[in-house]
Formats: sequence, C-alpha cells, structure tokens
Amino acid sequence: MTSQRLGVAVMVVLLVLMLVSAYWLWGRLRDLEPATPFVPTPVETATPTMTPIPTTLRAPPGYRLAGVAVGEPQSFAVVESSSGSSALYRVGENVPGLGRLLSIGADRVIVENEAGQFDLRLAPAPTATPGRTLATATIPPAARKSESSKGRRPAVPAAGTTPESTP
Repeated sequence: MTSQRLGVAVMVVLLVLMLVSAYWLWGRLRDLEPATPFVPTPVETATPTMTPIPTTLRAPPGYRLAGVAVGEPQSFAVVESSSGSSALYRVGENVPGLGRLLSIGADRVIVENEAGQFDLRLAPAPTATPGRTLATATIPPAARKSESSKGRRPAVPAAGTTPESTP
C-alpha cells in the first residue's frame, strides 16, 4: 500500500505542477500587448496627366523615299518630289515641300513640318520597268502553202554544222 500511496502522491504533485505552470503561462500571455493591426500608410500616388499623343500624319502625295544610305557618321536619304526630281538630304536639312528631316532609318525617314511628324517609307518607282517581250514570227501565207505541199519539214542542221554545210 505504501507504493500505492507513493504513486498517488507523485500524481498529485505532477498535477499541481501542471496547474501552476498553466496559470503562470496564462498570465504571461495575458500581459502581452495585442499586436497592432496592420494599417497601411497612405502613399501619395501621382495624378494621371493627359499627355498629347502625336498624331500620325500621312506624307503629301507625290513624294517618295527613293533610297537611303545609313552610315556611322552620317546617313543620307534620296527623296523624289512630285515633279520627278530627286535630291540627297541629311538629317536636319529641309526637304522642299515636306519639312525638316529628323531621322533616317534602314527603310524609312521621319520628317517634321508645322502640322506634325510623319514617316516616308521606301517605295518603288511609279513607272514599271519595261520587260522583255517575245516577238512572234509571221510566215507569209504563200510560204505556208509551199511547205505543207512538200510534205516534209525543213531540215535542222546537226550540232557543230552550219546551215550551208548541211547535205
């Protein structure tokens, strides 16, 4: 029985120890200040402003970019006017009838005049390049009848021979 009493006494001591520990822990948790809730600090945001969007203008009719030469120190552009004459221009120069040349790219130039900016792109010449035409041979009707009446075709010279040397 003493061992039974000793077991009960140890359990009571452990129970008291647990209760004291729980009370002490409860007090510590209660004394802690509650965490301040997260309140975002107002941040000043930029107010949107209206910035004008440059309008894209069209190049005046009759002008075309005939060619460009893009180089390291300087670039050049060949602009053809509506009269058909062409001239070489550099950045910053005035193109008569168009405006001031702002930049030169590989396939376009940007020009600015009092109305705004526009780009002029490489374009082929308006006139078509004459192509090769096939000439048709006409055989007079009399020659056609005489060949068909013979019943044979004209002889074709062999390779390496001339028409005079054919048998």
